[in-house]
Amino acid sequence: EIIKKIELNLRKQNRSLKKLNCLIMGFTFKENCNDVRNTKVYDIYKSLKLKVKNVDVFDPLIEKLHLKQYHNIKIIKFPKNNVYDVIIISVAHDLFKKLGIKKIKKFGKNNVLIFDVKNTFPNKKLLYL
Repeated sequence: EIIKKIELNLRKQNRSLKKLNCLIMGFTFKENCNDVRNTKVYDIYKSLKLKVKNVDVFDPLIEKLHLKQYHNIKIIKFPKNNVYDVIIISVAHDLFKKLGIKKIKKFGKNNVLIFDVKNTFPNKKLLYL
């Protein structure tokens, strides 16, 4: 499970999930679509919500009302820089590829952990799950 791998990596750095800010990039059930029905990302979100101080969701392809309607989740317009301890790239939207990994890293603090679940950025030094 993704959460266990995140916890393991944090433990190696003597950090715990409790006080962290997390960003989930992508919430749809597949890349480049806006459908949130049957998305597996919701399970990640629910698990994180139980263990983490703050979880933000960023998916520009989803209408805010959809996420509120289906999952009662607030979506952010765009992530701010230097905010997140953990970033999970959970859907390989072309838009995220266009943003680029350097910009995505800027959303995180200096010691940000980035989990690229869908191998969106191959050959980068990221943690793949």
